[in-house]
Amino acid sequence: MFATEDIENKTRIGITHYFLWEQVARSPLGGFINHSKSPNCTLLRMSARNWLETTEDIKAGQELTLKYEMYKVEE
Repeated sequence: MFATEDIENKTRIGITHYFLWEQVARSPLGGFINHSKSPNCTLLRMSARNWLETTEDIKAGQELTLKYEMYKVEE
């Protein structure tokens, strides 16, 4: 997934996952984010949802990425 415009640091892009009872449902956004060992986004757990948030300024055309690991999301 690539930015179509410049995005400032700490911008919430959207919801990647919903937690329904004991199940996790991925949103379309959650299906398009790619892995990187040097990601420019993170997940924020808010209530029963994970939000994608930038961790640096992103330029138009730059790929948005996460680090795929079993780790706790920030609350």
